Amino acid sequence: NLSAASTETSAASPDHTQPGTPMSLTATAGDGQVTITWRRSTDSDFARYRIYRSTSANATTQIDSSSSVSDTSRTYTGLTKGTTYFFRLAAVDNANNQSTYSNEASATVFAIAPTITTGVLQNPALSKYFAIAVVSLSDLASIPSVKLWITGTPDTLTITMSALSGSSHVYTGAGEFSSSGTYNIRTRAASSSGADTVQTNTYTVALAKPGLLTTLVASNNNASLQVNKRSVKEETYFLSNLTHIGTEIIYHFGPSTTEFVEALDIEIGFESGVYPDEGKLFIYHKDGQEWKALRSQVYADRSTVKARVTQLGEFKIVYDATFAGTNLVPTSYALGQNYPNPFNPSTTIRYELPEDGFLTMRIYNLLGQEVKTLVRGVQTAGVQTVVWDGRNANGQIVATGIYLYRIETKRFTQTKKMMFIK
Repeated sequence: NLSAASTETSAASPDHTQPGTPMSLTATAGDGQVTITWRRSTDSDFARYRIYRSTSANATTQIDSSSSVSDTSRTYTGLTKGTTYFFRLAAVDNANNQSTYSNEASATVFAIAPTITTGVLQNPALSKYFAIAVVSLSDLASIPSVKLWITGTPDTLTITMSALSGSSHVYTGAGEFSSSGTYNIRTRAASSSGADTVQTNTYTVALAKPGLLTTLVASNNNASLQVNKRSVKEETYFLSNLTHIGTEIIYHFGPSTTEFVEALDIEIGFESGVYPDEGKLFIYHKDGQEWKALRSQVYADRSTVKARVTQLGEFKIVYDATFAGTNLVPTSYALGQNYPNPFNPSTTIRYELPEDGFLTMRIYNLLGQEVKTLVRGVQTAGVQTVVWDGRNANGQIVATGIYLYRIETKRFTQTKKMMFIK
């Protein structure tokens, strides 16, 4: 006799098929870290990737695993600088079957030094006091170290720095100038990977006093600031440093927030023979974000450009090929013939001055009587012009006839004739 059939059961045969091997593994070194990437698997029965790492080839020690098929990148930090790390992958399916190892990728860890900028900001009211600011483009391992010393002296001062409130990349400290001289500021900053940057900035400093002529020379001896006797009403520290931007040299003179009663003289040197027309050279001053040309004097015999300023800041030399005139300072005095001549209603008189100084120019009639004073005051060296409108000191048009114009300086006097025709 046969019983009734039992209940029925079934089972699938076990899955022993290996998933596809991960492809295109790469390793890229960074600042104390390595990033690995690989191609995404296209297998339908996929669970995760296993990641193997070693400091020698053919890594077999698993250090990590991914969470999904789309997880195809990992970054490992805190690695040892100068060490080469080897990586391999294996794919795992839902039955826990593991693929063969992927290709092996390796990378040698390095450390990137931080990029920093150190600046000195003078107190606008009390010029002897200043702030030091250190700005980093990346996170630092600790507060930067700043030391200050004056060239020729053995003492080194450590500046206490602290992080600026609300910023992780800006640090500030304070100091004061004690005398004229060359001040050196050395800044050391380290990244979290241990790489460090050491930066030394040089500033020249001069103490100016009322009634005394003071000259501050830039650290490369190619630019200077002359503080005239009446430029300051109290003792003032002046500061100079320079920056290279491409082929340009930017000179900074401070304090930049102070306006001076009497103008100061900026003089910057240039290389002779470089420019096709040295008379087209100008000193430019940075006004906000815009560079503006200053009235400039070019001394070809000593290869310098000079400008008078009442506000300090950043300055540089610029060649303006479109400039139709000339900034060349003559080497001798000269009084040109007026033009047009004869004239009506006005004429232009040109004269050349090789140096700054007090000058008068007067008009006389043939009887020697003064008709009008055209110029009376301090004139800057260079080629100058003045226009006479044919009127006397009372504003009346003069009679037709021959008139004399006479220039007088401390070192030069000359008279010439001209004719006015109604």
